[in-house]
Amino acid sequence: MTIYTYFAQKLGCYESDLRLQAGQYWNLQTVEDTPAGLFPAEEWNALLTYTFSQPLQFETAEQAKRYLADYLKAK
Repeated sequence: MTIYTYFAQKLGCYESDLRLQAGQYWNLQTVEDTPAGLFPAEEWNALLTYTFSQPLQFETAEQAKRYLADYLKAK
């Protein structure tokens, strides 16, 4: 299972809805409940680049997950 499929299933949306501009499907609790190590940093980076429509690169999966969670907290 890819990280895109995982979050689309957890959030009850299509993979294309994971872009922030497409809809507000993201849920902080879902992100926080997802173990960072479930997917490698490369997959988290690809997901965040897709979601935010800008290149994002983190060294660890935990850093990438924290970036997304912090963004959702600030909303």
